[in-house]
Amino acid sequence: MIKHFHIFIFLLFNIGHPQYSMGAVANPKDSITHAKIKAEYYFTILQEFYKKGDKETHKLYSDSLLFISQKYKFQNMALKAMMNQGVYYGNSNKFEKALALYLKVVEKSKSRPEFQKIKIMTLINMANLYNNIHEPKKAIPTYKEALALLKKQPNNVFVRAAVYAGLAQANLATGNTSTSLTYNYRIKELGDSLQNSYLILTALSSISDLHNKNKNYKEALKTGKEALVINQTYSDSLLKKDWILLNIGLAYKGLNSLNKATTYLENAKYVAMAKGNQEIAMYSYQNLAEIYEKTGQYKKSLSAQKKYNQLKENTLKEHKRAAVLDVAHDVADRNSIIKQQKQSISTTKQWLVTSTLVLFFGGVFILVFSKRKQKKNKTDRKKLQEKYTALENKYQTLRGNLNTPVEKNTTEISDSEKYKNSSLTEENRIDYMHQILDNFEKEKPYLDATLTQTNLAKKLGMSPAHLSEVLTSSFKQNFYSFINIYRISKAQELLKNPLFTNYKIESIGYDSGFNSKTSFYRIFKNLTGLTPAEYQKENSNY
Repeated sequence: MIKHFHIFIFLLFNIGHPQYSMGAVANPKDSITHAKIKAEYYFTILQEFYKKGDKETHKLYSDSLLFISQKYKFQNMALKAMMNQGVYYGNSNKFEKALALYLKVVEKSKSRPEFQKIKIMTLINMANLYNNIHEPKKAIPTYKEALALLKKQPNNVFVRAAVYAGLAQANLATGNTSTSLTYNYRIKELGDSLQNSYLILTALSSISDLHNKNKNYKEALKTGKEALVINQTYSDSLLKKDWILLNIGLAYKGLNSLNKATTYLENAKYVAMAKGNQEIAMYSYQNLAEIYEKTGQYKKSLSAQKKYNQLKENTLKEHKRAAVLDVAHDVADRNSIIKQQKQSISTTKQWLVTSTLVLFFGGVFILVFSKRKQKKNKTDRKKLQEKYTALENKYQTLRGNLNTPVEKNTTEISDSEKYKNSSLTEENRIDYMHQILDNFEKEKPYLDATLTQTNLAKKLGMSPAHLSEVLTSSFKQNFYSFINIYRISKAQELLKNPLFTNYKIESIGYDSGFNSKTSFYRIFKNLTGLTPAEYQKENSNY
């Protein structure tokens, strides 16, 4: 529900600000000393522009820093420049370029003790990128590699906390909430050791949030109230107060203490609005609407629901404030990523191999953007549209498998071998298939962007292993491909609806259950052969 605190990380130095123009970089008369001062200036100023959100100027100074560093062989600064270029491309959703740069920095800093700080920061940025593109299984070992290097570095508590936060998020994404809790407790330990209220409050808030997700409402309430006491003694008493109040309200709601839940959620809403935190306010209104409906206060429920809808639209804008690139260009970049991911995963089960990454991405880039591929894409688009026409009637498509015996429906030897010792009978399997489809039709769990396989299994009253087996062997889908069929179908429904013509396409993606614009665009394009905008245009007469 609430995002963990982690951002792209920079190496910060207290450097002066000599007044040099960028145009002076290539002056051959510059002495090495003069060049070093310039390089330091460029490094300092590029960080300032990044903090201001000026990505393009940040990129220009990164390019200038790389130019002067390569010219005078300032290897340390050259690596910093490349890392910052990677940050730029990562923030611009050009993931293949970002990863190629990060890997280059990591390789060049290999076995060089003087470059270990840069290597650590680059690994963290790379792991954050993996989290952003929903590759937590790649993020986790990358964070751990950075963590191992951190043990040799002094005064790294806050960097270590950032790594723990990233690991908590990655493990949560894989459904491993217990490990996510462990890392948040480690953040709290770091906060306790430093007596740093920010780390303590952030950790406790995340812990309370995770307990709510696990429906361990008593622990969520206990942790939330502990956080609230600490928050009241903090110099900025509003720092985490809205999040803490929300967690306490959700815990009371889970315990069915609806009056207390209402009190805390109302307070969370007011504090969040006072701080301008639309996301917390949005979730407060959402849960208040549910409580008011449950208690028969329908006018209040309707009012809260309207506020929730308004804030959700505003939050979507805030999430993408830094996005300045043209949407079509943005989608093309994402499309190249998903193509290379699918090719790599299906053949080698590895998406990232250091020794071949740059060449591989180069091949994909050329393949996607060549004229020959553009022509072929027209044919592919028609094939994809035909293949996924069934999305328009997804229930019949998936229910068609109910009439197919499991032995006949299983076409992959690997699947049949994998489940040959399964405890599920064919009758059990068919019952589970009905149960899954009925739940998806009535409860629509796929609209929850935080849905995990473990959570879905709990809702259905079956083990995660049995859920995975039924999805794989009976529906021929993994968990994410299964829920994405429903999400894309919902998006198609909204895109074709004239009432949603003036809605931002990103908003439709969020309303369909996606947790980011990135994943919505790439999955929609992959399943339908069209971008959401193209699909909406083709169906504008609906």
